[in-house]
Amino acid sequence: MEIRNDDSYESLGAEYQYQLVGLLDKALKKVSLPTAQRREVCEQFLFDMAMLHDQGVIQADDVTVSPALCFASGETLHTPNKEFELHDYAFGNVTEYFDSTEPS
Repeated sequence: MEIRNDDSYESLGAEYQYQLVGLLDKALKKVSLPTAQRREVCEQFLFDMAMLHDQGVIQADDVTVSPALCFASGETLHTPNKEFELHDYAFGNVTEYFDSTEPS
């Protein structure tokens, strides 16, 4: 398996976040939250989840780990480079999602 640790991860990470916003928004619509509240929940959740991926530490069964989000494509595993931080994209992805799905 080839491990790619380069800029190819950036668009994959951004699209992953965009898809998460869509899933969360769909769930929030089911409980009839208005658009402004759905957007606020999506922003907070996506940012917090991104911070967990970027800087989080998880302890379970006497093991301490840091979450690592990667993407597989055939025999290639895309991993983030050291400069990439998912939380930098959170608010922009929420804005893009709501601007493209909500009527003006």
